[in-house]
Amino acid sequence: MAFKIEPFGGQRYNGHYADHGDIRQYLGLPRNAKLPHNMWTQTSVPLTDGRTTILSVKPSTPAPAGERRWRNKSSAHRCYVICPDCMHAVPAGRTHQHKCKKPHA
Repeated sequence: MAFKIEPFGGQRYNGHYADHGDIRQYLGLPRNAKLPHNMWTQTSVPLTDGRTTILSVKPSTPAPAGERRWRNKSSAHRCYVICPDCMHAVPAGRTHQHKCKKPHA
């Protein structure tokens, strides 16, 4: 079942859910800040249906220096939330696309 993270500060209109700026604010950063490479943290975030879940961030690997640095940039997801129904880790920006599978045994 899809789930959505409540925007930081509450919904501004019907159906509104968190975007990347809201996720950064939940992590204590400014809306437009970049995630630090060494950031490793967990925090509780509210969902639009009144429940809460855990938001976690894992560290990244900095791109190597050099002329073609932008080509070596990693596009791996770093921010994940736990689905409150099936307990799977879902990228924070993809919760609205999530379809629950069987819980882990």
